[in-house]
This record gives sequence, structure tokens and C-alpha cells, in this order.
Amino acid sequence: YTLSLHDALPIWLEEARGEYVVFLDDDDELAPSMVEDGLAAIRNSDLPAPIAAMGIVEVRGPEGEVRGTYSNPRSMLGRAYQLELSESGSPVSTAAYNALLIPTRVLQSIGGFDPDLRAWEHDDLILRLNAVCSIETVPTVAVIMHDHGSDRRHADLLGCAIGIETTWSK
Repeated sequence: YTLSLHDALPIWLEEARGEYVVFLDDDDELAPSMVEDGLAAIRNSDLPAPIAAMGIVEVRGPEGEVRGTYSNPRSMLGRAYQLELSESGSPVSTAAYNALLIPTRVLQSIGGFDPDLRAWEHDDLILRLNAVCSIETVPTVAVIMHDHGSDRRHADLLGCAIGIETTWSK
């Protein structure tokens, strides 16, 4: 029996007993050192606690070729995160949400993903997370994402618009 993320999240998040939570999509592969590297980044961070860690996502094509990498800048608790501009002047992306190592109690306190959002839910989560938690950058690959070429939910423009409107209203 398979549950979608939206169906299963409230169940497993309520029952989670570990100190940290990691998300993996069906096309993600956890890098062997993801948890160890993330915990080290949290321990060594000078950001205010609580702290989550976010590593690099490496995207691979069907033949295993590296197509690119995504990462995010560190962000102090309470900042607007992606609503601010990066050093290059472009908006910050939450492309690496699936490379997050989040304190379980923090994720539980914000309710995890908003089950009413069918697109833009990752951006919504990062904004709500960063309101209560610093996000430290991990300079190593945390997740390998296999690009299977099928449509992704972020291609649902109406769903994204509804997700953005819902998030802004919060």
C-alpha cells in the first residue's frame, strides 16, 4: 500500500521519534554522508538555534550523467529566506528542499507540509521553517535526484499560483 506525501505526512510526522527528519522523493537517492555532514554543519554553525541543514542536490539524467547541482545559501532564523535576493541579485530558490535535515520537533511545531497545497508546498514549507529555524548550508552533495523526464508538480502553473496565494495569505 502506497500513500502519497500529502496522505502520509501527518501520520509519520506525528509518530516520528528521531531527533531529525529527512525528506526523499521517489526520484531521490540519499548520499551516503548526508546525515553525518548535516549533523556536523549543525554542530559547527554559528547561526541561532534551532538549526536545520541543507546540502547540495545533484541532478542526474537517465544514463547517470550529472546535469547540474542545486544548493541554497544559509539563512538566519526569522529571515524572509527566498523572498530576499541572493548575492547575484536573483531570487533565492528552494530547489534543495529535499536535501534538508530538519529537527523533528521544529517540523512538528509548524505542522510539516501544508496538505492543502498541491504545488509550491516546498516553498511554503521553507518559508514557515525559516521563520522558526536557521538553515545552515552543507557544502557536500546530500541527495542525488534522478531526472526521469516526467512532469513535475511545479509545472502545474495554476497549482503554483494557488500555492503562492495561500502562502502569502498566511
